[in-house]
Amino acid sequence: MKVLAFGAHPDDIEPQIGGTLAKFAKNGADVVNVIVTQTGTGADNIKRESEGRAAASILGINYISMNIKQEDFAYSRIYIQEIDNLINIEKPNLVFTTNPDDSHNDHNNVARCITSCGRKNDFSIIYNNQALPGGINDTRLNYFSDITDFSKQKIDSIMCYESQIKKYGDEWLEAIIARDKLWGFNLNCNYAEAAYVKKWIA
Repeated sequence: MKVLAFGAHPDDIEPQIGGTLAKFAKNGADVVNVIVTQTGTGADNIKRESEGRAAASILGINYISMNIKQEDFAYSRIYIQEIDNLINIEKPNLVFTTNPDDSHNDHNNVARCITSCGRKNDFSIIYNNQALPGGINDTRLNYFSDITDFSKQKIDSIMCYESQIKKYGDEWLEAIIARDKLWGFNLNCNYAEAAYVKKWIA
């Protein structure tokens, strides 16, 4: 099984769905984090890129940077085609992506591009829970993953993002853990992640 997880920035993936990706990898899937933009948000691009690669390594997954300039990236035919070309090369069965209702324009532009790339209906699409902080939205959630056995691995990967912990403080990490605990409590396990199935192909 091939799984791609798209983020606009390096830290868009692990806090939302990192435990699930580690679980897929442990069970034999070929999992790849795909970062769409060059980002200097919170730190320079080289620093963020290094953090993202280290985080992916801890989860046991691969890492690709599309290296698109952040100020240029938009929901447009040009970037839909670039992402589509990558998808055609990687041939995923399942794609996780950012949430289209997230308040960050890069996040919703990635989600919209992925949705357009899915028009051929040959891979499943799951929208991640919104990023933290990501504004307030009425996110629909219908995909739940018990990550109890992968929670420490997830947190260790997030700890790679020193620039973001410096930017948001320890409360950022605490909020991520608390959200996983909330869904774990609802699902009668210790930790869980929640997302939204846009399209599922069995």
